[in-house]
Amino acid sequence: MTSFDHEPEQEKLAQQTGDPENRKRPFFVIGQWLGGGKIDIWRVEEAPSDPDERATAHEQYWQDAEDAFGSVEVVYATNPETAAEQARREAL
Repeated sequence: MTSFDHEPEQEKLAQQTGDPENRKRPFFVIGQWLGGGKIDIWRVEEAPSDPDERATAHEQYWQDAEDAFGSVEVVYATNPETAAEQARREAL
């Protein structure tokens, strides 16, 4: 499962001002989706906020992950732990 980030409403949320700890922002969740809601997460990293930079980084990570039979998902969350939890929920 490989996705690309086309979520304008999420993009607006990511750019809103306010407490940075509670602001949703994009994260790359990199790993292997095993089916049945199971994910082997290898890495969670904050993605660039600029859409063009994010697209370039997504492509680079995707190529590396594909070599290892993995994928890269873009998840909007407040921190890396929440991004991993959200990716697991979305995998169901």
